[in-house]
Order: sequence, then structure tokens, then C-alpha cells
Amino acid sequence: MSLPFTPEERQAIEKEFDRLIDILEAPGRRIDRIAMMKDHHRSALAALRVATGRRLSHSEIAPLLLSWARANHEIRLYAQRIALVHARSLGVDTQINVDPRAAAGDFIASASKSIRGVQTSV
Repeated sequence: MSLPFTPEERQAIEKEFDRLIDILEAPGRRIDRIAMMKDHHRSALAALRVATGRRLSHSEIAPLLLSWARANHEIRLYAQRIALVHARSLGVDTQINVDPRAAAGDFIASASKSIRGVQTSV
């Protein structure tokens, strides 16, 4: 699936992923960007299933995350949210400095609201 990032957004997201991966990688620990995304999506799917009662697919998470980052006028939140969830699973989330919105429940609340809006309008 290809997300409709603008070239500027893609560049900002890639740069932020690179920054966060550099921080998270330690001697003996290699960070895989795809594993980070899968980790985040698994966590988001579980949270959204509880919040909305709806089962989603992995492919539905990325567009919701992109929409949330754009709504917050900070596209780097896309990478920060993904990296933070992965860092938490490694127990090293205190090592990275991210926007507080990436750490809060803002994404899940926004995605839940968006999903509920779609459910009621169908």
C-alpha cells in the first residue's frame, strides 16, 4: 500500500525515523524500521479494537496515523509515534525525545473518533 505523502512529508518522516533509529540503536541492538511499524500497528489495532469494538486491518492504521499527524500540523509525529511504541516494547522509551503528543493517547482518541464517524455515516 502506498500512502499519499507529499515529497516534503516523506523527507521529514524519513529524517525523523533516521534520527530516532540512531538514538535507539545500541551496541548489539539493530533497529528494523519494518519491525517498528509492525509493533506500532499491532498495538494500535488492539487499542482501537477496545475503543471502537471494530476489527481493523494493519493497512488501515497508517492512513489514520498520517491523518492524525497532519491534523496536528506536525508530520514528524508519524515517525515519533511508531518509534515510541517500539522503544516502549524494548524498555528504552526514556532514551528518545519526542513530542508529548506522540506519547499521549491523542492518536488513539483521534483514530477512534474517525472510525466512529465512518461507522455512523455508512
